[in-house]
Amino acid sequence: MNGQILRAGPLTMRLVDGDLRDIRLGGLEIIRRIYMVFQDQNWTARPWLIDQVDLDDGEDHFTAQVQARGTFDATPLNWTATITGTDEGTITYRVTGTTTEAFLRNRLGLCVLHPITECTGLPVTIEHVDGSVEATRFPVSLSPHQPFLDIRAMTHQVLPELFATVRFTGEAFETEDHRNWSDASFKTYCTPIRLPFPVTIQPGDVLEQQVSVRLEGATTTPVPTLADPLITVTGSAIPVPSIGLQIPRGTTTELTPTQVEALSALELNHLRVDIECASSNAADLLRTAIRQAQQLRTNLWVALYATTGDQIRALLEQLPLDIAILVDRWLLFNPTSKVTPTPLIQVVRRDLDERLGRAQLISGTDLYFTELNREPLGATALALLDGICFSVNPQVHAADHQSVLQNSAGLGAIARDAPRLSGGLPLAISPLTLRPRFNPNATAPELDVSNTPLPSAVDARQRTDFAAIWALLSLKEIAEAGTIDVVTLGETIGWRGVMAEPAGSPDPANFASAPDERFPIWRALHQLAGDCKILPTVSTRPDVVQAVTLEQPDESMLLLMNVTTESHEVVVNLSGGPMTLAVPPFSIVDVPLPKGQ
Repeated sequence: MNGQILRAGPLTMRLVDGDLRDIRLGGLEIIRRIYMVFQDQNWTARPWLIDQVDLDDGEDHFTAQVQARGTFDATPLNWTATITGTDEGTITYRVTGTTTEAFLRNRLGLCVLHPITECTGLPVTIEHVDGSVEATRFPVSLSPHQPFLDIRAMTHQVLPELFATVRFTGEAFETEDHRNWSDASFKTYCTPIRLPFPVTIQPGDVLEQQVSVRLEGATTTPVPTLADPLITVTGSAIPVPSIGLQIPRGTTTELTPTQVEALSALELNHLRVDIECASSNAADLLRTAIRQAQQLRTNLWVALYATTGDQIRALLEQLPLDIAILVDRWLLFNPTSKVTPTPLIQVVRRDLDERLGRAQLISGTDLYFTELNREPLGATALALLDGICFSVNPQVHAADHQSVLQNSAGLGAIARDAPRLSGGLPLAISPLTLRPRFNPNATAPELDVSNTPLPSAVDARQRTDFAAIWALLSLKEIAEAGTIDVVTLGETIGWRGVMAEPAGSPDPANFASAPDERFPIWRALHQLAGDCKILPTVSTRPDVVQAVTLEQPDESMLLLMNVTTESHEVVVNLSGGPMTLAVPPFSIVDVPLPKGQ
């Protein structure tokens, strides 16, 4: 994953699987990624097969030639990228491609990611395809729609009197606020979304696009250096959001004593159960969930999926009148709407309050923050609700290790921005999952098969330290934002949960879990259980080593997390002096801290 380090004059970058990543001037990240993308008719990003990379690497310049071909619908496509970096600091990524057979695409071509830390709120000059020039800024609040359209070039300041210009040829480009899906970037991509899709790519069609990055100007301001990893604990303790888990959808299986013991140790805030009110086993699913919540001595959240109030009433009438006493929160969703319609909220409040009991009524979207941002709940709906919820996962657009972990910063951006849409109501992320649970944009779901041997909603890394690192970084970002009250963090049991099933894995070859195995994410949540707080902790190299500091009444623990494929040494600043520690690849090292640290 670390790839080949290249230089173009004062710029450094990495060539990874045909992508350019981490284009930096010293310690300043200018461009996060330049890469080829294919999204099929379901908007699913499909991987490339890299056949050959030829590299001529000079001391301050390079030329790389990448030969690649498509997969899934784009299997007939072959493309070549010529990537150059000059000693003057100009980078060019040129791609050409042809297909031997027709196929459908929603998006095909080059994309550029702009890092949010360096770019949010930054002035940028847009040169449009018609030659006009616009002075604007990267958005601060998450922009529900494309902030920049019809782009030929964009220029932003890197240092006083030093600018970076990104120029696009071959097609019209535009920019979307990737933070809406928790990506830690703004994305400039080809083919404006306003144009009809999907489009058929025919034999004889030639894909020809180019992106160039060029530094312009000069500055006497010192360039920040790319420092060695240094960890410093700063600031006062902040509470961890309350954490719950979700019962695997559709299960009526009872918990075993081993599962009860393991899950009870996490001191969960709640269990969430999803109920399709019109399904024949809805009442049985709810009864099972009630028993599990009672076994774990935790609250029960019931997510109701209904298109009418009558469907909810029909379900509740199958159950004892006092069953609502056992429910802490009802989550209300309409499966045919991206955001719960106000009339459904009104019907439930008007006609079903006596059946909902003392429980709070929560709503918003079962999909991504994007949907709530594009279709905010109005004052009428907000006045009838007790809270707002939405779901998040870090893999809507990319699944590689680096992108997934970087996207915890995008989750922090969502958490800080979400109160703008909540009308002062409490906010919940429910659920937060490592993989998308389903594809809300699929137009041909039967063709939306997984990129891996596992189901699309399953990630083989769920049972590894990687998932625990992702969870800890995500919860750290949420805690530091201070705006999210509760998080439902994935499932209880199985390959999307915190521990394996009693029978082990349904697919041992691709997900090799042992029976009742407690995954590292279980251990991470166990460390967060009880009266745990987080101490703000800063890393000078978050791209290498991240850290979370946990404060319990009787001890404090620094969790060092290597987010790379190589071992690293890291210096930890302590009151008694610095400490140097080695952290293996994609691992967590626990460092007990002395009292008062």
